[in-house]
Amino acid sequence: MKRNLALFLSLFAFSFFLPAQTIEMEKRMGELQFYQDGTLLTTKSLLSVLEVHPEAFALAKKGKRNLYGGVVLGGAGGVLLGVPVGIALSGNEPVWGLLGAGVGLCALAYAFGHRSNKQFKSAVQSYNQSLGILDSRSFQPQYSLISDNDGFGLQIRF
Repeated sequence: MKRNLALFLSLFAFSFFLPAQTIEMEKRMGELQFYQDGTLLTTKSLLSVLEVHPEAFALAKKGKRNLYGGVVLGGAGGVLLGVPVGIALSGNEPVWGLLGAGVGLCALAYAFGHRSNKQFKSAVQSYNQSLGILDSRSFQPQYSLISDNDGFGLQIRF
């Protein structure tokens, strides 16, 4: 019994020393998707993971606000685009002002979505850097050819 208890306590204590898992980003169809251990993270679960890092959490909350603002504006813009098209297809004279307003709202929605993606990306990069894991794009060695009296060579600076 004591051996089982000691094994359980040692495994429990060891679990606190395991490194936190990084969050990977992947862009699909213009949308950023986040994965941790191969599992797709929803916005809610991403926020719960980032909660331990205050700076990343604040950026992700701003990104969520911009995301939902863009969704609302995009939906309203889509309706305002669709109404004149539907009226024109029915054979009546469309209200072109609605079409213009719909285009404007869709442009605003795109801007909100783009900003949201940038904020989520910054939040995840901040979180991953806090784990001590560098982004692969931050490692950029410089290559150059050098020559002297002995011949040519390749110089690599890290």
